Amino acid sequence: MNRISFFELTKWLTFSCSLYTLWNLFNSNSVLWIFLCLALAFIFLCLLLGTNSMINIICKQGVNIKLARLIIMISSLIYFISSIIGLLNIAILLPIEDENHLLTPLTALGFIFGGAAIGLGQAKDL
Repeated sequence: MNRISFFELTKWLTFSCSLYTLWNLFNSNSVLWIFLCLALAFIFLCLLLGTNSMINIICKQGVNIKLARLIIMISSLIYFISSIIGLLNIAILLPIEDENHLLTPLTALGFIFGGAAIGLGQAKDL
């Protein structure tokens, strides 16, 4: 039986909330969806291949390793912000009378999403 780790689950849940933000930006005819799409495509490759592999790929193109790490960190920040926006948009759609009950779960999920984004941005020393 194949077990899914907690990090695997949270990184894909975070990515799905980011995709929901991308979908909302696309539907609202905002130009920001293009930049978010590029960042999420890069993040998708980081999720599939790993951060160290992406740094190696970027450095093979002649980019300095410090700049490659900066690109990863900025992409992780965009990943985190877009996932939080997607989470809040999903929470607004829930048919709940008193939205104060959502404060604790949304805060906890925000910390979990932050951990997924920070974990993605951390690379082992090459």
